[in-house]
Parts: sequence; structure tokens; C-alpha cells
Amino acid sequence: MHKRWKKLFAPKFSLDEKSETEEREQKELFERIHRSREGNPKLRSEKKNASLKKNGDLGCEICRFDFERAYGDLGKGFVEFHHAKPAAQMTAGEKTRLSDLVLVCSNCHAMLHRNEPGLTIEELKALWRG
Repeated sequence: MHKRWKKLFAPKFSLDEKSETEEREQKELFERIHRSREGNPKLRSEKKNASLKKNGDLGCEICRFDFERAYGDLGKGFVEFHHAKPAAQMTAGEKTRLSDLVLVCSNCHAMLHRNEPGLTIEELKALWRG
């Protein structure tokens, strides 16, 4: 494993044999309400096209992971989008610019949102670069 990965993803716990085989009772199912804003599909498409023109791929702007390179046809065209300005801070009717969208892989997107407040793109890039 690359040193950078070991540093970023070192396990914070260990599993013993008992915990791996122990049965767990399932908790009750519940409903959760989640508020969200719909993104603009045209803007997402423009962002993808800009990346393809500039870089030749849809690689994560933090770690350069590319779903197509890793998964072939299954990953072709797949990438997640992160708002540089959190969507929750935007007002109704506020416009998102192309420069507000960042292409990210699923892992980097999760790390951006792991803590409250989330990390900026620059902060996560600094962690990634070590």
C-alpha cells in the first residue's frame, strides 16, 4: 500500500474473530426526510465536457482517480460533483457557475463532507499530497 494511502486510511480499530462472527440484531426501520436542491444537468454536462477537453478524462480533481480507467465501460462517464460553495448555503434562485463545480471521486467526496464544517478542496488536496 502506498505510504500516502496508509497515512490517510490507517484503520482506527481492529476486528477480532468474535466480533466478525457474532450475530447482531437489526434495528427497526425508520423513515428520514432529506432536503435537497436539484442540480442543473446541463451545467454538469458542460463541466464534464470541459474536463474531457482539458484533461482527456473525468479524473477526480483531488486524487485523479478515473472511474473509466478503473472500471472500463462500467465507469465511463461516471464522476461525482462537489459544490465549492456548499449547496446548503445557497439561496433559492442563486446561480451555480461552472467554476463552482468540482469533479471528485466517491472517496474524496466523502472525505470533503466527513466533518462539519467540511474541508475545502485545497485542504483535502494538501492532505492527499501529504
